[in-house]
Amino acid sequence: RTLASAALAGAIAFVLNGFIPAATPSSMIFYAIVIPFFVTPFLSWKTATALRDAREANIRAHRLARTDPLTGLLNRRAFFEEDRLARDTLPASARRALLFIDIDHFKVVNDERGHEGGDAVLQSFAQILRGCLRPTDRIVRFGGEEFVVDLRDIGAETALRIAERIVRAAASDAAELRTAKISYTVSVGVACGDYRQPIDRLLAAADAQLYLAKN
Repeated sequence: RTLASAALAGAIAFVLNGFIPAATPSSMIFYAIVIPFFVTPFLSWKTATALRDAREANIRAHRLARTDPLTGLLNRRAFFEEDRLARDTLPASARRALLFIDIDHFKVVNDERGHEGGDAVLQSFAQILRGCLRPTDRIVRFGGEEFVVDLRDIGAETALRIAERIVRAAASDAAELRTAKISYTVSVGVACGDYRQPIDRLLAAADAQLYLAKN
């Protein structure tokens, strides 16, 4: 910025010298000193704007890398990254519960309503999850029509009540697709433990309970 101001000041002084042949060296020095006072704020503003835009672009890119673009929930990659961080910062004996959730007969929704209808159901159910859970609970679109909820500091009985609440809320929901409404249901598997247990083992246990729930 300083070099640009000096170069621009020198260029303007040179041009003025061409228009004012009788200009004295002292007047040229005066121009060279005064001009940067007007030029530098403009260059500073442009630099600050460029830095702000670059920072906002980095924030957007980071957010996109961690969230599912359709539902706005955490994606699978971000879930495992945050789980590793939690294991490093929380006591190993801290309680947790995982809910493994699947939208029932989702292929039928896609076949009958198209992928646009399937997307509407996914987005509507994501809103249901946000409404049923605490801001501190992590909600993840795990893949396709599967979702995972990570509940911290919660025991088995509370986790089951939350799972039942989600099931009831989904059953009473209707995703909107233009003038149509699409009803759907979900199944939930629940696994409880603490941070001493590998996340893969908890997920497998919750997935096994989800299989039983679907049957």
